[in-house]
Amino acid sequence: MRKISGNLEKILALAFFVFTALFTAPLASQQSYNLTYHWTVGGRTQYSMYIVGQVTTAAGTQDIRIQYTNLCEVTGEDKAKALYKVSEKSLNYSGTTFDLRSYGVTPEGEQVERTIDAYGRVASAARYGEGSRYYLLPLVLPQVPVRLEGKWKLAQTVQVPVFEQDVTTQVVIVYTFEDINRNYKGRVRKCARIRVDANYLHESLDGNSGVKGAYQGKIFFDLEEMKLVDYQITENRREWIRSENRVRTSVIQFTSLAQP
Repeated sequence: MRKISGNLEKILALAFFVFTALFTAPLASQQSYNLTYHWTVGGRTQYSMYIVGQVTTAAGTQDIRIQYTNLCEVTGEDKAKALYKVSEKSLNYSGTTFDLRSYGVTPEGEQVERTIDAYGRVASAARYGEGSRYYLLPLVLPQVPVRLEGKWKLAQTVQVPVFEQDVTTQVVIVYTFEDINRNYKGRVRKCARIRVDANYLHESLDGNSGVKGAYQGKIFFDLEEMKLVDYQITENRREWIRSENRVRTSVIQFTSLAQP
């Protein structure tokens, strides 16, 4: 009788374990997260930036290797509109000479001041008209809570330089909340890992000029400090066309948090 009772206890314990595993895991994956930037007036962040790749023209192929430092500082707040002024400046350039404006990189020493909301949507960028490349941050967050494996989409019109002339193109970006990393680069840091898939296209009415391309990447967003800490974007094709002129680029952008 005691043997039967002992076996029954083991069976019940096993059943409880299976029940817990089956119902607890799905509940954890169904947790929703409110993703927003935590802008604080006076807050400063420094990033180490790297760009490597190639540019191909009729004259041949040029390798690109660029390194610089990006400084971001929150300089003001409009509480009534829930907007923040964020100043950005690129310093200490080294490497290949190349016009990086179309990648949203400011010229060395130039300061860009944006007005941004808590989701990363840019309302204005000083000295740049609406639709400028500086109106699009690497990560624009969803305005509703999102679960693991959840997706959100952004469609935005931006201008990129094509042979010294700005061309308006439509960018469509799909973000996927892939996972949560709790140990990032040897530091206990709870980060959302977000996949980025983007396409953009513009063609003139006569088909003789335009720009097209696509990029993919991973972004790590700190869920405790609510800020971007790292991203890697691979732009595997970008093509500028004007009549017989054609330029193709393929680059990878690396960004990592240098100082909080």
